[in-house]
Amino acid sequence: YIASTFSALSSVTQQIPILDGWYMFSTYLDVENPNIETVINPLLSNTIIIKNWQGDVFWPLVGINTIGDLVPGQGYQIKSSAPGTLELEGQLLSPQMPIDMPGGWFLMSYLHQNSADAVDMMAPLADDLIIIKNWDGSVYWPLVNINTIGNMNPGEGYQIKTENPNIFVYPDIQTARFNFENNEHVSSIYKKPINTGNNMIVGIPDE
Repeated sequence: YIASTFSALSSVTQQIPILDGWYMFSTYLDVENPNIETVINPLLSNTIIIKNWQGDVFWPLVGINTIGDLVPGQGYQIKSSAPGTLELEGQLLSPQMPIDMPGGWFLMSYLHQNSADAVDMMAPLADDLIIIKNWDGSVYWPLVNINTIGNMNPGEGYQIKTENPNIFVYPDIQTARFNFENNEHVSSIYKKPINTGNNMIVGIPDE
């Protein structure tokens, strides 16, 4: 007889702050029960709607769940009536897990456990990336050399547009860089804009 011993991999917990109004979230975990209704259940009373990149929804008010399970590597838009903290448990995904990007617009997850500069993280897409946005409309826009995102952060989801389909792999985190250009200006006339879950980035050349 051959005696063998097996040890289960330890599960990891991730706490994700969810803001009120529109937000984009993601996880670096392969959660134990990935059904979106189970995942969001602790915050169900605050949740108005959740959407994936294809427009599938979890809409508690009308009992609709066309999202089904969370997909590793994908991010999600959520609209909440109050802030909360989403606590997830599962196995760590590899930061180098390939993410299948369809080309055009996509919602991607951030797989590192530490924050890192968006320019560095998007380096593998340097020749194909059009723009990447976070939940509040900050951008990394290579064409005009603007990065108002700064660092990409665990727990946040990112809306990205590429020219072509890609299999994307995050690079390792190197020493942080802080050479981005922040051209954000606040108007003295208008109030803070309302986050509607959709935004358009407009660039006006100096000349």
